[in-house]
Amino acid sequence: MSQRWPDKIWPLSHKLVAQAAGLGVIGTSRNFLHPKFGAYCLIDTVVTNLEFDARDYVESQRLLDWNPCLECNLCVASCPTEAIRADGEFDFMACYNHTYRDSIPGFLDLARDLAEGKPRRFEHRWSDTEIAALWQSMAFRVEYRCFNCVATCPAEIHDAFHSDKAERARYLRETLKPLTYTRTEVEERFVIDTPSARERYDIPPGRYRTPTNDATPGQRGVVRLVQLHRMRATNVDTMMRMMQYMFRPEESGDLDFTCQFEFSGEGGGEWAMRIADERCNVRPGRIDAPDLTVRCDGRTYLGIQQGDVNPVKELLTGGIRLDGRKELFLAFPRLFPMMPSRAGVATRLLWHARRAWRRWRARRRRA
Repeated sequence: MSQRWPDKIWPLSHKLVAQAAGLGVIGTSRNFLHPKFGAYCLIDTVVTNLEFDARDYVESQRLLDWNPCLECNLCVASCPTEAIRADGEFDFMACYNHTYRDSIPGFLDLARDLAEGKPRRFEHRWSDTEIAALWQSMAFRVEYRCFNCVATCPAEIHDAFHSDKAERARYLRETLKPLTYTRTEVEERFVIDTPSARERYDIPPGRYRTPTNDATPGQRGVVRLVQLHRMRATNVDTMMRMMQYMFRPEESGDLDFTCQFEFSGEGGGEWAMRIADERCNVRPGRIDAPDLTVRCDGRTYLGIQQGDVNPVKELLTGGIRLDGRKELFLAFPRLFPMMPSRAGVATRLLWHARRAWRRWRARRRRA
């Protein structure tokens, strides 16, 4: 598999196959929803070269007219990392870094911090309970931090949920509310480390989690900041297709611009990127009148994303050439935050000054 699909852990999506076979649909939560079993489905696929009659395929599509996803947005309300959004967008990395924390993401973080991090930084990032959870998961079986979207989905009782007000109220009271309380007051949440996340959860540079509430014994309702892993792509094509998943919408604000990438050399080509309305779209090809044009060797830009090439040096030596609104390129580290966060003295002082100013402004508004 490593030769045929060099940048994929899995070569086939069972959910897409099941939907194409007419067994159900993929809902707002990106879970596969079945008319009888709802979101509680384990799917497997049999790949064959047998030829089927076209009429059999048409017959298999009959269930696609039925949509068990009611767009009730219960999965949106129960998602601890806001990966599922009411507008239909889905933040894969936010979901992945929390749900699978005790699997690949956590293991990679642990290995990197042991190899590169300073002892004091390691103590700030890793708690004893987090290390124990990762060890237990690796020693016995993979544990998942969250499947609230599966637990709250009422797809298997869609008729009663849609028509019976009492049933709907009971479901909200007995299923949704306990989960939303647990996610905010009890469980530890793993959130991608960005400037917006630090401001939102009041976590200064050099720290990676909110303090626990000592007034509540046993409480673990804290937020743990985790770093986005660098792209492990081996070619430019995969790197560019992954950029929209690495994009942090909360950092884009009111940014609205287009960018044209012109890569030369091995794996080169042209790619167009549009960032607007807190969304990032990347596609191969050209775009008319881009706000920013980035020209460089394809392997150079791939090296930057992998952490092997210094972007500042490439800009100064002409390895990267910019045209148009060059200041937009300075926003890329914030929009695609794959660099380790720095916590120097100046950074910490600036953060505390900004926090004091925000609090002073909030008091003035209340007055």
